Amino acid sequence: MCDDRVVPLFESFEPSVDSAALLDSVALFEPAVVHQATGMMAIRLGVSCTEALAYLRGYAVTTGMSLVAVAEGVVERSLFPGA
Repeated sequence: MCDDRVVPLFESFEPSVDSAALLDSVALFEPAVVHQATGMMAIRLGVSCTEALAYLRGYAVTTGMSLVAVAEGVVERSLFPGA
């Protein structure tokens, strides 16, 4: 049950962009290997697919690799981000 003092704050708040929905919509255009790696990482890390995709993207940026190269490494089991 929500506290009556908190509910009005949420009713008046309207975010301009839902970041999770935005990530999910952009992910529709990723190659199949990225989707496969996302699922594998979600299971490995125990997180949602949205969080797993964000993790893969972050890993790619910090290592200077492309997202597809990271995904291929995960699927081929030659790269173990988060291990």
